[in-house]
Amino acid sequence: MPDAAYVYVPKPSRGNLEIGLERGIWGWKSKTLDRAGSRDAVASLQDGDFLVLGHRGPDPRVPEGGWSDAVLKRVIVAQVTRRLYTSSTEIWPDAVYPERIDMDILGDHVGVPGLSPDALEALRLSANKQGAPVRRPGTEALFALASADPASDGDTAAEAGTAEGETDVMRLVFVRREQQRLRRLKFGGADEIRCAICGRTLPARIVHAAHIMRRAAANHTQRMDPANIMGACTLGCDTLFEFGHIYVDRDGVVRLGPNAPEVIASAAASLAGLRCDAFCRASEVYFEYHRAEIAKAG
Repeated sequence: MPDAAYVYVPKPSRGNLEIGLERGIWGWKSKTLDRAGSRDAVASLQDGDFLVLGHRGPDPRVPEGGWSDAVLKRVIVAQVTRRLYTSSTEIWPDAVYPERIDMDILGDHVGVPGLSPDALEALRLSANKQGAPVRRPGTEALFALASADPASDGDTAAEAGTAEGETDVMRLVFVRREQQRLRRLKFGGADEIRCAICGRTLPARIVHAAHIMRRAAANHTQRMDPANIMGACTLGCDTLFEFGHIYVDRDGVVRLGPNAPEVIASAAASLAGLRCDAFCRASEVYFEYHRAEIAKAG
């Protein structure tokens, strides 16, 4: 069963928080982890466990339970991808923070209630320990947070049924929530969406909000950048682009991928030469990644 560690990040550390999210790294000073078993708390985190970063809550100098109904300005949920290690490589401008873990950002929630009293108490304790991690078993609090997110469509149970294992379930739920938020950000509540590849305006349910640079290759900032999202229909364009059977050239024109099998190239031939609606100065870098790394078109 995966566990979670909770870390409070105060308002003055906002810049460090943004850097950590973009780089997928969180760190502590050694003296912070040397207090009251904090090192054991973070050292026991395994790959696949979760890290919750709470930012800008109320005054933590209150009795136990004083945060039971608190709403933090921001709550970030991440999954550990590399266990505790030490490094002196400069990441943050104010200090080294050599005790580090690597993480994959799954959810970034603003002003969202939903954390359990136990999770909020863990964040309050962390705030009183200069941001030292406080570990709690299980992921029930995170599941509740995902369900409480306004971006949620309320179908958390159905999503959970599509994955095996609690860790996979949690990851799937948060990634789906991210997709829903991006879709609303990019397209609002439109009933119809224009496919950026074929140019057809289609019912919204058959047009995906597709990442141009694959999610796995993007950092948190790139994942959440609307310029990295385009409408791609499920009538073929989404799949053809995903696997590099088509790509967008430096002029914003759709081309056949050099490695597309003949049968696929024949099916995609009608798309070649069309202008991609999503191509612009802001999205150019993402199409360049796709062209070089996925389509292998150079």
